[in-house]
Amino acid sequence: MAEKQSFQDVLNYAIDREREAYAFYDDLAQKVDNEKLRKALEEFALDEYQHRIHLEAVRDGQVAMKPEFVGSLKIAELLKDIPLTDVKTYADLLRLAMNKEKAAYRLYAALAHHADDFDTRALFAQLAQEEAKHKLRLEIEYDLETF
Repeated sequence: MAEKQSFQDVLNYAIDREREAYAFYDDLAQKVDNEKLRKALEEFALDEYQHRIHLEAVRDGQVAMKPEFVGSLKIAELLKDIPLTDVKTYADLLRLAMNKEKAAYRLYAALAHHADDFDTRALFAQLAQEEAKHKLRLEIEYDLETF
């Protein structure tokens, strides 16, 4: 993302990332035979779709983003990334998704760190927190699935 982006540009960038995440999960859901994995992928795609709709509402001035602290179980930080080709179980899928959310969080946090103005910095920080919420939800699910 180029420097000196407007608030709208930042939101459009985030919306595009949500579209990409939706397409990733939706396309993958069409390719798996395992019913549990397919349903999970469809839910992940729906989450990304809903996040995109929320961001579009923020962009269009219909709602405001509210800053909040989001914790972490640190599971994604402890597990190595798993390539898509190695996803065989629901736990593997959760691991893949956790790491995608962790990467999105890190991207937005880095963009917040390098933003020039307060509004852009705050927006990227809030987008990072949204991704942290997704990661936490997946970490909880992973914990329940594997322990």
